Amino acid sequence: RDSSYFSYNPALQFELAPDASGEQGATITLDTSDGQVVDFLIAGTIRFLVGNGEYELTLLKDSDRGRFFLPFHDATNGLETYLGGRYLDPQQKPNGKLTIDFNYAYSPYCAYGEGWSCPLPPEQNKLPVEIHAGEKAFQPKSQ
Repeated sequence: RDSSYFSYNPALQFELAPDASGEQGATITLDTSDGQVVDFLIAGTIRFLVGNGEYELTLLKDSDRGRFFLPFHDATNGLETYLGGRYLDPQQKPNGKLTIDFNYAYSPYCAYGEGWSCPLPPEQNKLPVEIHAGEKAFQPKSQ
């Protein structure tokens, strides 16, 4: 078993229909790890249950390729997971719903070295709970 990932947790896999009311289609500008900015389109919001709480994240879309992008922070950041947050790439199913599986949450390239420009999760995607799923913080192998 790979210790750089949390154990698979089926409770953190969701099939959700995004709520497209609100700011859908608006542009959101995210700061990046190297002081730049990058624009994404807002594709709606998703709501899901973790533990005893219901939480909401803003779903983004890559304006070039149209892929969904879900950057988020949770209470494990800087402890068990990368300080700058983690990413999900939700996949759309034929029925229009999205597969949101936190077991596939991954660290941005910035977690592994300098020289990358990684979008930082927006303020509204900072979760107050721990998401014990997906990739843990990168630990360089000691010699």
